[in-house]
Amino acid sequence: MAPEEARNIALTYIGIVTWRDMAECLGWPNRELGYADIIALRNSPNGWDGYICADGKKALAGKWGKTPLLAFTDPKTSSTGRAVLIALYAMAAGKQPEELTVEDIHDEDIVDYVKDFQRLIDHYIIGTTVLTTKIYQGRRYGHFFLMPEDNQIHMIDGAARAIVGWRRSRPPKSRKTWSRSTRRKGRWLATTAPASSMRTG
Repeated sequence: MAPEEARNIALTYIGIVTWRDMAECLGWPNRELGYADIIALRNSPNGWDGYICADGKKALAGKWGKTPLLAFTDPKTSSTGRAVLIALYAMAAGKQPEELTVEDIHDEDIVDYVKDFQRLIDHYIIGTTVLTTKIYQGRRYGHFFLMPEDNQIHMIDGAARAIVGWRRSRPPKSRKTWSRSTRRKGRWLATTAPASSMRTG
């Protein structure tokens, strides 16, 4: 089959995983959250400190910390990281990922946009399996995690466990978030969008 005859048969969702109270502060579930929300919050010199939530109250900077922490898998070692990287180029170009050209990849403005996003990353992780373990460390490690939706499902159904020292551990019940794809379980939160439709606005 020629490349131009190929067609998509599946679409992978890359989720923005965060804590329920942080998501609600940013306006969820009344609106979808996206990369633009994280970028704006991370670029703010005050971060969570003094941030006014959607309900009119101040963010819990004393509890969460001033700096919104962002964790991301390294595109060199992670297919999820590469998918997000491609999505960033697409967002900067104002195109769908499959519409990108070689010229887009080398465009200085587009490259600068991607570099600016990379500067916001607090933790570069080798892959999503390790990133899953880091989520179990709670807010002290990260506030926003970019990862596939199926990883979140595995965490809920117990197929993925954190490795703490030399023992495996499940997340404490107090760290509940939520996921659209596992609504009934009510544990993980992820604002998800297909990689081909991610936008910054």
